[in-house]
Amino acid sequence: MRVYFGSEFCEYLIPSKRELINAHEKSLSDGFDFTFVTPPVTDTGVEKLQVLFEYLDSVEMEIEVVANDWGVVTLASRFEFLQPVMGRLLNKMLREPRFNTMYKNSEVPKAPLKIFQNSGISSNFMEIIKRYRIKRIELDNLYQGFGEDLNLHGLDASVYLPYGYIASGRMCYYAAVGRPTEVRFLYGRECQKQCIGNSATMVSEKTADLNNIIQKGNTVFYKQDKTMIDKALQWIKNNRARVVIFEDPIELPAKAFENIEDAEACLSRTFENQRNIFSKSYEN
Repeated sequence: MRVYFGSEFCEYLIPSKRELINAHEKSLSDGFDFTFVTPPVTDTGVEKLQVLFEYLDSVEMEIEVVANDWGVVTLASRFEFLQPVMGRLLNKMLREPRFNTMYKNSEVPKAPLKIFQNSGISSNFMEIIKRYRIKRIELDNLYQGFGEDLNLHGLDASVYLPYGYIASGRMCYYAAVGRPTEVRFLYGRECQKQCIGNSATMVSEKTADLNNIIQKGNTVFYKQDKTMIDKALQWIKNNRARVVIFEDPIELPAKAFENIEDAEACLSRTFENQRNIFSKSYEN
């Protein structure tokens, strides 16, 4: 098993050096591999990550760094023992919840669907990917599924279950709670991290197919049902991909598995008491 630890979407949630050391040492003592996850950052975030990268590099063992910012990719590649991974935010895929409604009709054209099932990776990226020593790419489990001709250009893949992200940004409704109107959405102010332990379900009055949308922090997620998960697990098995399992959309650590049987067992244990993960209903 592998531990994913860090912040994927918000630099305010970047861990302190002490938190990182504790998480890394615990992973080692438990016999787990360690992956450090990082978000898009400002210059302030780069300074924080510089300190954390220096610590991880000093351990003198290869450690994956999931980067969701090209500047962070560049920074991580400068360290001998850090292995940059192309994060979900850098991998441009069509994460469109309405596909769940649009493509239920068997009469829809299949040619456009094949395009929408592909990753944002193309041959144009390969020079950059080689320059920064990237060997792995992170994928969301798409509503429209992965195409049979999905070309990852030789990169290893990780697939995230059971939450996929739709959109993310600098502005955060949670951080705005309790603030005066004139400063509610100003970026760069101190954050109280109200997103931790809180989430909101977004409900559509037009269709129940969109009622599995969750907002947490500065990011909107979709919650995958059994059909989506089953299809993803089959693709993962066929392509020998890694499975990354989140109990919560943004709160790390997460668990990652190279073995599909271990991943299936973890999914069953993790969600046995949570409704709708292994059902076709979107009721919340």
